[in-house]
Amino acid sequence: MPTLTQTENFIELEYKSGAHDYHPIPVVIEKGEGVYLWDIEGKKYYDFLSAYSAVSQGHCHPRLIKTLHDQSNKLLNWSKLTPSASKSA
Repeated sequence: MPTLTQTENFIELEYKSGAHDYHPIPVVIEKGEGVYLWDIEGKKYYDFLSAYSAVSQGHCHPRLIKTLHDQSNKLLNWSKLTPSASKSA
C-alpha cells in the first residue's frame, strides 16, 4: 500500500467519517487570516468560499477574536429554551 501524504490522510479520514452530501475540494485547510487561507502543505489561497456554509467576516480578525475570547469567559453556548443576557448583548 503506498504511503499517503498528510493531505491525503486528512481527506481519507474525512471521507470515512463525514457526511457524503457533496464532493469537497481536495485541499486541507490549516489556518486563515483575513481573506487568506493556508493548507497543511503551506500553500496560500484567497478564500472565495467565505459565505458558503459560514459567515463572511474573514478569518481571525483581532476584534472578533477578542469578542469570542471575552464571551467564552462568560458563557459559551446556551439553549434557546431560556433567555440569556449574553445572547441578547
